[in-house]
Amino acid sequence: MTGLFGYKNLGITCGQKASIVLAENGVGKTTLLNTLYALLSGRISRLATIDFREAVLEFEGVELVFNRELAFKTRQFLDMDAFMSKRPARELVEYGVRPEQLFELV
Repeated sequence: MTGLFGYKNLGITCGQKASIVLAENGVGKTTLLNTLYALLSGRISRLATIDFREAVLEFEGVELVFNRELAFKTRQFLDMDAFMSKRPARELVEYGVRPEQLFELV
């Protein structure tokens, strides 16, 4: 991940089935793992809330390159505000469903 918060570059190389990530607070461990989750799960619109320039996911020489602009376009395409203005969505929120859960559903 490059340009995290405008100045950090982070990465993880996983050569085993499991990896442990250790670093000081504020380095970006959680952000990096959330980005990895968003890319692997197809929840690309979640990346619109993260300040980064580019994320690269590589598996056995195949690269997936993603940037924040594409995340914004994905989020705009889904138009969450219009969706949340509909009665069924408002009722679901009243029953305790979080808006971000509805967004993922859409």
